[in-house]
Amino acid sequence: MPSCIWLVLGLVLLIVFLVVLSKWIVDTSDGWRKEVLEDGERTTAWIVDYEPGEDLGSPIILVLLCPDPDIPDDFMRKMVKKVDNARTRKAKDSVAAEVARLTLSHVEACGRQRLPGKFTEGHEIYAFFYRVASDDAVNLPEDWIDEDFISVFLMWDKHKTTLVVPPRRKRRKQKRSDSRDFRE
Repeated sequence: MPSCIWLVLGLVLLIVFLVVLSKWIVDTSDGWRKEVLEDGERTTAWIVDYEPGEDLGSPIILVLLCPDPDIPDDFMRKMVKKVDNARTRKAKDSVAAEVARLTLSHVEACGRQRLPGKFTEGHEIYAFFYRVASDDAVNLPEDWIDEDFISVFLMWDKHKTTLVVPPRRKRRKQKRSDSRDFRE
């Protein structure tokens, strides 16, 4: 009989521990999101690939990020094509093979992965697998997947695994001018 009591007590303690752990994880990630939105830098995330969420999971996108705000859009579009080619075609050289290795599996990637300088022509460009959480999905426009890029917030030196889509700006409704007389 006493062994049943210990078993029940152990299960209760395990459940309490798991509840506290999940609460801590949610609070921590919400704190990171809030900090990134308040103190982070707005940048452009260039979309390379989109994987729809399986079994009601969140979609995962592969994006390219560059800390240089003056990098031309055409160059980033060229980099998106180069990364996509490295992922989908047989690598011609060791640099392309390294890029393919860094960008093929979101399971192995943790945070931003800096792409080799030879591949990026010396520019500092990162690949990032981004799980579009429900908090971020509501902030994206409906046709975001048809775009080349999305606007995001991130912290380059801190929270290297956090990327946040900023809330959309609310548009003010135009006030109807009562001084106009539309009757003729």
